Amino acid sequence: MKHSAILRTLVVFTGLCSSLPAIDVRFVPLNGEIAARMMGVRDDKELLTLKGLDAMKRSAPLACAVGEQPLQLVALDREDDAGKPASVAIAITPALKAPLVLILPDTEHPTGLRTIAIEDSEDAFQWGCLLFVNTSGGPLTLQIDKEKKTLPEDRTPVLIQPGGAMRNMGVQLYKEEAADDVLYSAVWEHDPDFRKMIVIVPPRNPKASAFDLVIIPQDRRVKQ
Repeated sequence: MKHSAILRTLVVFTGLCSSLPAIDVRFVPLNGEIAARMMGVRDDKELLTLKGLDAMKRSAPLACAVGEQPLQLVALDREDDAGKPASVAIAITPALKAPLVLILPDTEHPTGLRTIAIEDSEDAFQWGCLLFVNTSGGPLTLQIDKEKKTLPEDRTPVLIQPGGAMRNMGVQLYKEEAADDVLYSAVWEHDPDFRKMIVIVPPRNPKASAFDLVIIPQDRRVKQ
């Protein structure tokens, strides 16, 4: 191959490498203990440090280069068996246009962490909506007023759109096979200016409850 042909090949290859698609990703730690940890994101180009994380709050967007391999959340304060920082995959599918990565604890993983990526665009997760993520370890049935939905144990997000004006609404959670044994019952306020992510987690005190709820609200009147 002549020198000019080799040069053209190198230019094309360099251009392909430098034009990897990038996507803005936000992160939300479930609690203060996770937010205080040293973490980074390894994308297709480099390791990016996560800074300024706050518990139950969306981070600033982080531009990540997306390649064939999934993004990795890197625990900079934990090592794997090879003595390198432990990492866990972030499953961001091409369908996610505005990914929000929920970071949860996982005592069985070397990082001590688990990630769940959800679609956070306002078109998909609209104001006034509730987004449930069930990490309790078993399926649950959710009833809000007259609407019933199953919250699967595989942590698939379930969107509820109450609609209408501000009002109070009844919320219940139970196991489908034991509908009379209500595990959670409360009255929530529906506000069209809020959207809320509700994460159902294993209980801190199993003797007191079957699970705990972590509610992450967002107010569209407050600049993010």
